[in-house]
Amino acid sequence: MTAKNNPSAQITEREIIITRVFKAPRALVWKAWTDPKQVAQWWGPKGFATQVIELDLRVGGVLCIHLCGPDGIVYPCKGVYCEILEPERIIYRGAVEEGRTGCGAGLPPQALVTITFAEHSGGKTLLTMHTRFESVTDCDAAVESGFTAGWADSFDDLEEFLAKTVEHLKGNDMQKITPFLWFDNQAEEAANFYVSIFKNSKIGSIARYGEEGAKATGRPKGTAMTVAFQLDGQEFVALNGGPHFKFTEGVSFVINCKTQDEVDYYWEKLSKGGDERAQQCAWLKDKYGLSWQVVPTVLVEMLQDKDPKKSERVMNAMLQMKKIDIKTLEQAAAAR
Repeated sequence: MTAKNNPSAQITEREIIITRVFKAPRALVWKAWTDPKQVAQWWGPKGFATQVIELDLRVGGVLCIHLCGPDGIVYPCKGVYCEILEPERIIYRGAVEEGRTGCGAGLPPQALVTITFAEHSGGKTLLTMHTRFESVTDCDAAVESGFTAGWADSFDDLEEFLAKTVEHLKGNDMQKITPFLWFDNQAEEAANFYVSIFKNSKIGSIARYGEEGAKATGRPKGTAMTVAFQLDGQEFVALNGGPHFKFTEGVSFVINCKTQDEVDYYWEKLSKGGDERAQQCAWLKDKYGLSWQVVPTVLVEMLQDKDPKKSERVMNAMLQMKKIDIKTLEQAAAAR
């Protein structure tokens, strides 16, 4: 049994603010709030059965959870998402069906709920749930119905669920295949450059040349030998190995982009200082000579279209491009 880290609650006239530190990385806590199967494992007061009816995680999407109490009464808890900022914030407006009353860990009527996920020391996550009610009466009613106690139960169950998840991942946390990038002497600089571009990225461990390693390789003692880093959760290792080997177009990394804004962002950041002559058909070289493909996912869909003439028109349009322009591809696909 995990020791409970009891949440603190601050209650004002129209607001209830509940905070709790979870012993899990922010990415895991976020997923526990956004994956329907995981939500069903912890949401609700003790003694309630939880059924996630809908969890449409987008602005305007619906959150609908049914809580079945020990007395057999079903409490439908509903809400509409107002803002989603992964992995930092979720905002939804809660509502209870007409003629129903809210339950302790449900969504009170006409309340705006803001949940923030902040990284905490030691790989933990500070979660803050800020519920703002429409009136003082609504806030008082929520307190009377056991709102804070219900969420304390839910957070206890969430703590237990996260502890099991973390324990499970300990035996499966090593990535099977890790790209290993050879640099002359810019490994640490390059790793920091890439981490600054991609979300959910960080620098990991850095191994430095000791006296024997420095003698054997000619690298200065104390300088970085290898730098482990993550880009959007993908593990990489950069090595300062000297000028013996260079990157080639034979190996590249594909960035799958959903929008033109994403394409523009990654193209601008990664191409700056790189060889412009290497830019063709979504390919580019960054300032370290590493090749990337900045590819909108819609391009792959168009090239695999069942209509061979359409896919051929898209291919011809793409071959004229350096950075991919989605609108131009769509025009080519629609042409007759």
